[in-house]
Amino acid sequence: MFKNIIYLSILIILSKNIYSKSIEINGLNKLSENDIQTITSKDIYNINSSISDINIIIKELIKSDLIYDVNFKEVNESFIINISESNIIENIYINNNIRIKDDLIIQNLSSKANYFLNKNDIQDDVEIIKKIYFTKGFQDISVIAKVEKYSSNRVNLIYYLNEEKQQRINIIKFIGNSYFSDNYLNSIIKSQSIKFYNIFKSGSNLNYSIFDSDKNQILSAFRDEGFL
Repeated sequence: MFKNIIYLSILIILSKNIYSKSIEINGLNKLSENDIQTITSKDIYNINSSISDINIIIKELIKSDLIYDVNFKEVNESFIINISESNIIENIYINNNIRIKDDLIIQNLSSKANYFLNKNDIQDDVEIIKKIYFTKGFQDISVIAKVEKYSSNRVNLIYYLNEEKQQRINIIKFIGNSYFSDNYLNSIIKSQSIKFYNIFKSGSNLNYSIFDSDKNQILSAFRDEGFL
């Protein structure tokens, strides 16, 4: 019995030595290890850190505006955390955009000039740009973000766009209605078609979110007249 207890204790100690390691942090230039310690709730100086500790440290670091990116690798005696520090955005450029002006795009972005570059903000920006173009009838817009070094601690953030073809509504048909005229239904919806008698009219941009609003307007008009 006593031997079993000793054997079990030895196994626990060996297991702890195998899975607990010290932490080594690389990539710090502007920040110090003490700065990193203020960001995370885990003790980065603990020589018996576990993989779960590392996961928590990485999650907390990546949420900080001071940190742009984090990754780690495990070696025999330690966990090595590689940190990319955030730089400040000097300028934001939008390239290859023809149909939508820079100002409209930039004012809606999460990333802002003179603020820290943030990876999550860049991902949000890509989706924001796509949504702006989507409302203008561009269904296949592609966006690529790139970072260009401006100075030792500042960068330019550049979004390269491929607008593809803008889609517009050619004609709107109402099928199955006998109570309201097509002209009336056309007057209560936001979408507009290109009129065959006016070749200079552009019509509405293809915007699926407006279709839902149009449908609700039509339903409301019929319900007001007693159609359930």
